[in-house]
This record gives sequence, structure tokens and C-alpha cells, in this order.
Amino acid sequence: MRFLVLILLLGFSGLAHTQIIERFVLASAGKTFEKSNFSIEWTLGEPIVKTIVGSTNTITQGFHQSIFVVSSIGDVIPPTFPAFKIYPNPASDYFYLDFNGVSQSVQYQLIDISGGLVLSGVISGNKERIELSDLANTSYIIKITNLKTNHTRSFNLQKAQ
Repeated sequence: MRFLVLILLLGFSGLAHTQIIERFVLASAGKTFEKSNFSIEWTLGEPIVKTIVGSTNTITQGFHQSIFVVSSIGDVIPPTFPAFKIYPNPASDYFYLDFNGVSQSVQYQLIDISGGLVLSGVISGNKERIELSDLANTSYIIKITNLKTNHTRSFNLQKAQ
């Protein structure tokens, strides 16, 4: 009799389904955007408390647990942005912005590592020498903005002795 009850219990347990947890978010704001080759999901006002990593699973306390895969990130250069070179890099007393002989109208901003604006100016020619001799030896970010299209590109510039 026990053997028959055991067989029946094991047989019915195979028909049972496990719990299914629906994905939903309790947050103050959020949205999902989907296109043909990517999707973006964001939420605002949801805490993440702790992450537990096991041999096959990862559990993060919180609500929004989307799948995050980055295949590649490239520098998207607008077709209207002029071709140019920044040299020498690292620089000691000066560097050049060279627009390959084509006259351009661009603005440059030199920003230090704390986010402060150190130098700025407008270039209306095809090559500009920018002096660095009075600046500290450190890393800077140079932002170049095309004044016609308002597109901006940023680069790292190292000032050394």
C-alpha cells in the first residue's frame, strides 16, 4: 500500500508546475523603448540593496532586473564633423588643432580633471596653435564643437614636461 501511495505521489508531482514570478517594477517613474536592434529600460526611485552571486545564478534585491549586454561601443562621428588632428599628445608647451588645410569654424574648450574650464576659444582657420606652458602637468579633456552643426567631440590631452 505504501508503495502504491509513493508511486501516486511521485506521478502527480511531475504534473505540478513551479511558481512563475512576473517581472514588474514598483517605482516612481520608468519607461521602456524598443527598436529593431536594441531596447532601453529605465526606472527611477527603486533601491538595490544587495547582490548574491551563486555558482549558476545571481540575485539582486531590488525591482528592475533587466538583461544588460553591451556588444560594442564605438565613437559615432557625425558626417558633418570636420576631420582634424590634435598633436603632439602628450604635449609640453603647446599643441595644434589641424583641420587638414580646410578652414573651419569651431570652438574648443580645455577642461581640467576637476571639471573646470581652463582655456577656450574659437578657431576660424585651418590650423591653430594653443599654448599650454602656463598650465599644470596633468590630463585635460579638450572639447571641440562645430559651430555650424553644434556637434561636439571630446578627447584626452596629456600635458607633460
